[in-house]
Amino acid sequence: MFERSKPFIKFFLVHNQIKFLQKKSIPVARFLSLENNLIETLNASMFIDIWYVEILNLNHNRIKMITASSLIGLNAFSLELNHNLIEDLEDRSIPEVEEMYINNNKLILIHSKMFVNISKTYKLDVSCNNITSFNFENSKLNALNMSYNQITYLSQNYFSGMKLLTNLSLSNNLISSLETKSIPLVTNLNLSYNLLTSIEANIFTDVDLLKSLDIKNNCIKYIDLKLAEKLIVSNRKLNEKCTLDVNRMTENLISKSAGFAIIILVMLVVVIAAIIITVYSRRLAKSSRHCVHLTNPDTPNAELPYDRVTNSVSNINNAVYVETSNEYEVVDLVINPMSNINDGEYVEATNEYEVVFPVTNSVSNIKDGEYVEATNEYEEINDIAVQRESYGYLVPRSAS
Repeated sequence: MFERSKPFIKFFLVHNQIKFLQKKSIPVARFLSLENNLIETLNASMFIDIWYVEILNLNHNRIKMITASSLIGLNAFSLELNHNLIEDLEDRSIPEVEEMYINNNKLILIHSKMFVNISKTYKLDVSCNNITSFNFENSKLNALNMSYNQITYLSQNYFSGMKLLTNLSLSNNLISSLETKSIPLVTNLNLSYNLLTSIEANIFTDVDLLKSLDIKNNCIKYIDLKLAEKLIVSNRKLNEKCTLDVNRMTENLISKSAGFAIIILVMLVVVIAAIIITVYSRRLAKSSRHCVHLTNPDTPNAELPYDRVTNSVSNINNAVYVETSNEYEVVDLVINPMSNINDGEYVEATNEYEVVFPVTNSVSNIKDGEYVEATNEYEEINDIAVQRESYGYLVPRSAS
């Protein structure tokens, strides 16, 4: 299409629907812009003999990958691949260009082997990616922009052999640790918006070359006084990352404390419940031991086992005491057991367990057969004959 056309200084094919590029479709131009199209792939060897393009702009397309053959033959001064979908760069996929812009993509790592000859590149912009690891060993980069990535620390190996770097930007990362001599020979360094808590002079390969150090909006608690005159520090605004980090720590502490509190509360409830169950079980067992089923009223003269009743009638004319002993009760004292022995009065007993209310006919016929009948909620004594033995015991009459 453009084979026989006159050369252009600048040629713009921006904001179109171009999906594929063919070798014949590339015009002869020093500056070629294919920005804002639908290009997804770059055909192999399509830039061979395209020596005249000095600046190639492929920004805002849909390119996902750059292979070793995608840009082979390109001899441009500047290559722009910003705002694409590039996730990976094959080894030797970046041609010999002096300026390389590949920001706002999805790269997770970048290193020297991805360049055909990294010593030919002086300016590199890989900002706004997802880079966590990188290595530019023995490069001749003069300016490197790696801001807005996911870098968490810096090692000595990342910049080893770099002697021409003057401007390095690592702002808006997650850097919290810096190894000794991890910062290369650099004039201007931007470490703003990270998670650094301290800055010491030994992190620099040569601190005397440093002219400007930007560490604003970090979490700085300590800084070497040797760096004071080189600092660009702003404390007007607290780094939100620091706040978020503190909040996360506080939330974790609160959640752990709440968890322990819940466990302790549950254990306390279990212990209290066990104590309550034990106490009530003992009370229930004790009540069971003290309960005796009442004798069936349809079965008269039921006999209950009694050990002995001492001094049941010690003095029939004066004061008569009735004492009963069993596993349920002790009747201590019967007051006025026979107020009128002929008529048959009441016997009242008092002790810590019971009060025996009216017992009629306590001695119904003292000459013929003396019977003592006691009624209460625990026992019933039937047919107890008065026998005066040597010890004065009153024992149940044997069955005839």
